[in-house]
Amino acid sequence: MDPTNTQLTESVFAGGGKMGARMRAFDWTTTVLGPVEQWPQSLRACVRIVLGAGHPMLISWGSDYTMLYNDAYGVVVGTKHPGALGRSCREVLAEAWDFIGPRFDTVFTEGQPISTLTHQMFTFHRNNYLEECYFAFSYSPIPDDNGKIGGVLTNALDMTERVIEDRRRQVLRDLASRTAEARYEEEVWRVSADTLGQNRSSAPFAFLYEYRPGERKACLTGVSTETNVALHPAVIDSTSESIWRTQAALANDCLVVDLGERASGVSIPGWPTPPRKATVLPIRLREHSEAAGFLVMGIHPGRAFDESYRQFVRRIAEQIAIGLASARAYEQERQRAEALAEIDRAKTAFFSNVSHEFRTPLALMLGPLEEVSEDARGQLSPDQHEQLVTVRRNALRLLKLVNTLLDFSRIEAGRVQAVYEPTDLGRVTAEIASVFRSAMENAGLHFAVECELLAEPVYVDHDMWEKVVSNLLSNAFKFTFKGTVTVTLKSVAGTVELQVRDTGVGIPEDQLKRVFERFHRIEGMHARTYEGTGIGLAFVQELVKLHGGDVRVESAVGQGSTFSVTIPFGTAHLPTERIQASRSLTSTGIRADVYADEAHRWLPDEWCTGEDTMLPRISPQMPSAKPQPVGNRELILVADDNADMRQYLRHLLASRYEVHAVADGSHALEATRLLQPALRLVDVMMPRMDGFGVLRAIRDDAGLASIPVILLSARAGEESRIEGLQAGADDYLVKPFTARELLARVEAHLKMANLRRDTAEREERLRMEAELERQKLRTSQELLVETSRLYRELQEREAKIRRLVDADVVGICLWDLDGQLIEANDSFLGMLQYTREDLVSDGMRWTDLTPEEWRNRDERAMAQLKATATFQPFEKEYVRKDGSRVPVLIGGALFQADGSEGVAFVLDLTEQKRAEAEIRELKDQLYRENMALREEVDRTSMFEEIIGSSQALNIVLSRIAKVAPTDSTVFIAGETGTGKELIARAVHKRSRRSGRAFVSVNCAALAPTLISSELFGHERGAFTGATQRRLGRFELADGGTIFLDEVGELLPQTQVALLRILQEREFERVGGTQSIRVDVRIIAATNRDLKAAVANGKFREDLFYRLNVFPIEIPPLRERKDDILMLVEYFVRRYATRAGKTFSSIDKKTLNLLQAYDWPGNIRELRNLIERLMIMVPGHVIEASQAAMSIQGRAAGPSVSSNAGGQTASPLFAKAYDSLRDARNAFEKEYIGRKLREHHWNISRTAEDLQIERSHLHRKIKLLDVEMRPEG
Repeated sequence: MDPTNTQLTESVFAGGGKMGARMRAFDWTTTVLGPVEQWPQSLRACVRIVLGAGHPMLISWGSDYTMLYNDAYGVVVGTKHPGALGRSCREVLAEAWDFIGPRFDTVFTEGQPISTLTHQMFTFHRNNYLEECYFAFSYSPIPDDNGKIGGVLTNALDMTERVIEDRRRQVLRDLASRTAEARYEEEVWRVSADTLGQNRSSAPFAFLYEYRPGERKACLTGVSTETNVALHPAVIDSTSESIWRTQAALANDCLVVDLGERASGVSIPGWPTPPRKATVLPIRLREHSEAAGFLVMGIHPGRAFDESYRQFVRRIAEQIAIGLASARAYEQERQRAEALAEIDRAKTAFFSNVSHEFRTPLALMLGPLEEVSEDARGQLSPDQHEQLVTVRRNALRLLKLVNTLLDFSRIEAGRVQAVYEPTDLGRVTAEIASVFRSAMENAGLHFAVECELLAEPVYVDHDMWEKVVSNLLSNAFKFTFKGTVTVTLKSVAGTVELQVRDTGVGIPEDQLKRVFERFHRIEGMHARTYEGTGIGLAFVQELVKLHGGDVRVESAVGQGSTFSVTIPFGTAHLPTERIQASRSLTSTGIRADVYADEAHRWLPDEWCTGEDTMLPRISPQMPSAKPQPVGNRELILVADDNADMRQYLRHLLASRYEVHAVADGSHALEATRLLQPALRLVDVMMPRMDGFGVLRAIRDDAGLASIPVILLSARAGEESRIEGLQAGADDYLVKPFTARELLARVEAHLKMANLRRDTAEREERLRMEAELERQKLRTSQELLVETSRLYRELQEREAKIRRLVDADVVGICLWDLDGQLIEANDSFLGMLQYTREDLVSDGMRWTDLTPEEWRNRDERAMAQLKATATFQPFEKEYVRKDGSRVPVLIGGALFQADGSEGVAFVLDLTEQKRAEAEIRELKDQLYRENMALREEVDRTSMFEEIIGSSQALNIVLSRIAKVAPTDSTVFIAGETGTGKELIARAVHKRSRRSGRAFVSVNCAALAPTLISSELFGHERGAFTGATQRRLGRFELADGGTIFLDEVGELLPQTQVALLRILQEREFERVGGTQSIRVDVRIIAATNRDLKAAVANGKFREDLFYRLNVFPIEIPPLRERKDDILMLVEYFVRRYATRAGKTFSSIDKKTLNLLQAYDWPGNIRELRNLIERLMIMVPGHVIEASQAAMSIQGRAAGPSVSSNAGGQTASPLFAKAYDSLRDARNAFEKEYIGRKLREHHWNISRTAEDLQIERSHLHRKIKLLDVEMRPEG
């Protein structure tokens, strides 16, 4: 071949990957195109473009449409590749020519491009079977060298996978939607088969079988399309042979069955052949559970049954399983509801039939008790008589509870017998209410009863009405601690309305709808007692309904509640047979005085500490001490909200121990801290704080944790006992209990507590002795040796990490620009765990070794390589042969002069990444240790630099203490120099974030253009000079506190970004797009009037209110002059130490002068003054004249006369001096001269006053040239 022609051929087909090589080796003289050197220039240029393209492109040249295409188009041709090269399109694409041919002809003859944006289906034999394919094509004319149309350029976009996946996703969405609505298993099977039948392009046919493992057979439950009955038998016996082989499918994820011609009657829309295969897979409700059924589904003959297809079938089975599980759960819930309803009916029947069994024993108890109390009144001791009264009172309480339960059961069973009689309801209601007056007034409540005279009688059942009024008043008394309880009765529009209004704790809004539910109790409500069944208000509602009325409630937390009962006048709303009827059932009426007597028992008694009997205030600095006996008897603390139970426990224990009783958990905790009892008996159910809450608080307090706790509870059972012991109780005693059992357990736990305490004291003594010995052995030499050893270890560890990094070997590989690997060295092969044959001989490409998420970065590097012959090193990951990943640093350049090959240098970063992780861990460890030290320091210096005790400062400190434990935004306002940052740091130190960062930002000190970058950080390249990513102050403060000083100076755009952080706790870095969330507390400060700035439009109003959540106003020094003395003493100690001096006193005139001055510069000005005096004053006493001169020497501000000293301040400091030495010498000269005049030029007395030697004074006089002339 002519060398010139060879060179031409090489240039035309340069690059192009495998197709480029094939075209170079192809004998074009055997085609209608002829030798390459005879090809038109336009064709050769177009071939170069096609071979260099990365997407499928085809050149169809001439009227025969001879094919030239690139590697990517080979996928479209399928199995006809590479034989299609140089052949006519009519032959190669014969099966699709009906669609393609007319478009080729139109473009070739008319020269107009054609685009098909829709996904057109084609059937290609490209993978050894007739395949369902979808493509989007565009056809463009190619001009020849004469300006005529020489061929057609085809760009193809293979949309097959996208179309198939969209179609399958739609099937799954339809299936999920329809099965989610099914309520029964039969419905799930039916809608699943119906849904699959409507999507036969994805599921040519589908049969659903329910599996019955007990019978070892599967029954047909759904058919998506009618086919040969032999294909879907009604029952499949798993023990016999069947085409679907269900027994084998149980052990096989997706069993594939060859159908042959069995499905010849099944048609697929748009496809010429029936399915030849099907898959069988079990439907399991949970992984590894017994199969609930089987899915038999035909496989589309135009698609390969690959992993994607298998996953689609699995998801169909999973979706059916989800539907079945939901249906079963629905059925189980329905059955459970029916069972609960049956239990409720049985309960109602039981209570409605056992009234005799309940009330007879109570009657036999109450009668004899009454007789014994009367007959033996004079024969019993007061203590014995009180015990009988307690028994009778609690028997009546039990009778009230039994009657309420019986009334409920009668109402539910429809057996209640009301007797409606005309009643003077105002008089009756007033009489019932009067029974509660004593309890109300003893509790300090104002009790008002306002019952108007009604125009006509009201038909009510007297017993029921008494229960309604008594329950409402008892409820009001229980939850009202101060204020008023009011009862009103009046007629309203044909009805009578009873209202019980209180000023109690109120009811939360979300609980109002549930207050009349049976057994519903509102947790955490402050009440006089925790006792109660939760049925009182529900009982009231049922009784009111029996009267044809209704009951409602209005309430607000902290303001009180109003219960309103409305009953119609007349009898039209009542059953006629019960009007003035007689009772056939036993009355369950309980007089109102039983309710009132129970209310009396809720008041504080002479033994308990309640609302009106406060314990002595406990100092927070009170040391935790071991329990102290009272005399020779140990102290027992009893906590129970039932007064009778408190009295009973006190009676049992008083013979052996001192007993202190309280009525609720809050007072129990307070009494424990104050009295340090030897043991605590705590009831589980109490108001304000229950027994478990008391137990948690005690166990969290190291000083109280060792004192034993016995929980008392009416909840029996092993589970309740375990719950109490797990919560930290030493014992769990179930009511009722015997006196012997109580005393035995108390004695046993006291002995164990004393033994534990003695053991702990002995261990502490031994520990302290051992610690003292260890301290003696620790010498400075040992510490030095230990430090040296740690330093050597650190050096060795650093050297080891360095050796790991230096030992890396560079991997080198060669590849062509199509990504095909050509050669690699041993280091590269070992790095990826491949052999040379794996990488090179098998034709591996970069994409085979690169995870999908890194491929875009590879493509950018390749583009840079083609443009600049090299690419910048970057980090990425490779996939090893075993599937693991290896981090590498890769750089490369073109290797061949013609640019056809490249070389890459690959550095394994595994050891480097490990070393970096170790370094980060060391840094984190150092950070944690620093933070621990910082916490230790902070614990001892919470307010150490906030000096003063004035009322104004105490108000500030009080607000700090309140807001610090929260995460609320704090807004600090005050003049310049008042110490706003010091206040902000105090808030941080007392907060739960004290162990994290405190980041301070002075917004006024930052350039306006850099504020956003400083606060929020920036990305690399965000602006000129941003050479790398930088974290902003908010990210640095994550988990801690950020202090924005002078926040009023922020630009409007920065105010918007700050507003977003306050609202959403997220922002973007400058130049970034990713939102960053932070957990940071914001403290802002300003010396400006932001309200005025808002009014003038210079500060955002919404941002101001977001910042002004908790304002703290710092008073100027002129408003807290009581603190000046303490501040002066503090600054004198601080700056005298720095100046190396000691000052014995500050005379009274000086202090008067300092307090008389207004300090426009606030604390900062005072601090600077004291520091200046520490430098300038030569002696050991600061005098008024010195302070006056220093104040007078301020660059600006009001002059100060030394009225306190009687002299005019010297204008000494109005002069300008060249240095600090000159100023100091002038001050000393002035000061020594004045002292000499005071002592009438006596050197000895003057030296004594100045506290220096006479010789030193002589030297000073001579050195400073002090005048020695006596004044005339």
